[in-house]
Amino acid sequence: MSVSRRKLNRTDSGYWLKKVKPRGGSYIIRFLEGDRRIWMTFPVSTKQVAADQASQFFRRAEVIGFDAALREQRGETEKPSTIGRLIEAYTELAGSFIKPTSLADYSAKLRKIAADVAKLKPKTNKYDPKGEWRREVDQLPLSILTESSIQTWISAFINPKGKTHEQQEAAKQSAVSFVRSARSFWSRDWLPKLSKVLTMPPNPWTNLVLPERSRPGYESSIDANALLAAALEELDVSDNDACRAIVLGLGAGLRRSEADMLTWDQFIPAGVDASGVPSGAKLDIRPKEERSLKTKGSRGRVPLSPPLGALFERWRLEDASRNGFIIRESVTAKGRPYRAAAWPRVLVWLRAHGVRQEMAFHALRKEVGSILAQQHGIYAASKFLRHSSVNVTQAVYVEPRGEEAPTFEIRPQLQQAI
Repeated sequence: MSVSRRKLNRTDSGYWLKKVKPRGGSYIIRFLEGDRRIWMTFPVSTKQVAADQASQFFRRAEVIGFDAALREQRGETEKPSTIGRLIEAYTELAGSFIKPTSLADYSAKLRKIAADVAKLKPKTNKYDPKGEWRREVDQLPLSILTESSIQTWISAFINPKGKTHEQQEAAKQSAVSFVRSARSFWSRDWLPKLSKVLTMPPNPWTNLVLPERSRPGYESSIDANALLAAALEELDVSDNDACRAIVLGLGAGLRRSEADMLTWDQFIPAGVDASGVPSGAKLDIRPKEERSLKTKGSRGRVPLSPPLGALFERWRLEDASRNGFIIRESVTAKGRPYRAAAWPRVLVWLRAHGVRQEMAFHALRKEVGSILAQQHGIYAASKFLRHSSVNVTQAVYVEPRGEEAPTFEIRPQLQQAI
């Protein structure tokens, strides 16, 4: 007659008895909580006592929660919910999922709002983001950020005495940017996880009334066909990486970060699909291990016009490694935001050819969006640019008429390049 074994749970000392390991005169046990693995030391004399204390720990965890019980077991006091502690916890939890530049931007804008709400000014004339001012801001309690205090800050930021209408319009755009960046710390993806390690006050960003911005439509100052022809004529042989970057920006409307990390396995040549229908060349924009996309909606396949598809096919055949980066030469210098070495040369070339916008490469994306909106319609432009909403496209690009991929006049330079 066999004796059935009772299944033990984590509040029973028998469960832990086989998991206790001796180390340096004490005992250690590894706990699994969600996706975490935590080693805990029990400085006691016997294995049984260590197992008993482990079961007591889990009984306590059922009452006050695992993280609170863990702090209590370790003799830690709960860290106060401050601006600095929030940034620290967010960095620990989400840092590997967010670009360092984005995280730095979120942190700086949160600190700016908190400091203004608390009327905390730098003690020197020079802004000091890493010195005493930052340390003082990081000690401010999260509770100072309420819906009322932030709404008051928005009004004061936009309407100080002496500002002209144009300055107020610019301030509206800045205020919205500050709020959108700062409230990222309360995002629905990370707030539940932050609440486990911090006492989070009520979300102050939920019902804010943001100022409406008057955003003028995009006004083109670029002759796209002439610029594309000049790039192929001047750069295809002398600086092919720079040429590729410009074609990716102007012909495919890619963001700089997308073009920077684009590899040949993301290029889909023209051919025939599974149902026998001819299919044009495309670029498969997807997140990479080294860098995420701007938004989840940025993923998608970008169609290339036939001449540009043929041009990329020629470049692919010319490359020795057809699995490498499309913009080939990399820079390994620490602190650079982009991988490719060609970007400084691209920007110099664009400036020399009349692209005056502050973000010169991004102006190419706006230009191709404007062309596509005029040729094929605002919805086609929005889909091509992979915007989260047609409202984003509508706010920036001109009103439309027409089809799907932007077309360019085939000048001799493009015909010769193909």
